[in-house]
Amino acid sequence: MMPIPSSDVASRYLLFLALFASAANALPVTLVWDPPVGYVPAGYVVGYGEASGVYSTEVDVGTARNYTVDLLGGRTYYFSVKAYTAGDSSAWAREVAVAELNEPPPLSVLYSPAVGLWANADEIGTGYALDFKHGALVVTVYSYKASGEPQWYIASGPIVGATFTSRLDKFIGGQCISCAFTGAPAAAGSDGTITILFSSATSATVFLPEGRVTKIRPLSF
Repeated sequence: MMPIPSSDVASRYLLFLALFASAANALPVTLVWDPPVGYVPAGYVVGYGEASGVYSTEVDVGTARNYTVDLLGGRTYYFSVKAYTAGDSSAWAREVAVAELNEPPPLSVLYSPAVGLWANADEIGTGYALDFKHGALVVTVYSYKASGEPQWYIASGPIVGATFTSRLDKFIGGQCISCAFTGAPAAAGSDGTITILFSSATSATVFLPEGRVTKIRPLSF
């Protein structure tokens, strides 16, 4: 079941939409929104509840521009989001309703992703190594810090329907390619969550921390 927008009484600051974590009757719902126009907010608040315009739950998600929540089946939920700065906040964005979620189906995989190196051909320098077996996906992300230093991450977990979601664990102090072995790299926390929504075995959309979204495909050799 697709998201059902309410009336057009909405904030002019934010565009709001809902994406499902797999099939339409999946319980996890991922919310994604665009940044406001004209200023950089200090963060965002997601609100949701079972009555239109009444958000019994409000979650400060910081500067992230996506949020995933697990919901009970058989109910209708209403969502919105607003931006805030020091001492001020925008109006709530146009409400989105997710109607009558059903109980989740048994774990299944709609697409078995091709194993190998994936990337966005228009964004040279970053890659995603995918290894998939027995319904579980391991993703190694090759990227760089804002300063230009290399940084790699590992995420792992099941694919449910067409969606993979996991924490992005990062590591530092790895092996120098020409140095004697000095020990394993050290864990350095997490930068947030990665979600990969597969549209086929060879195409996917990646949702990264702080709202970055990119489309990837296996690299051809």
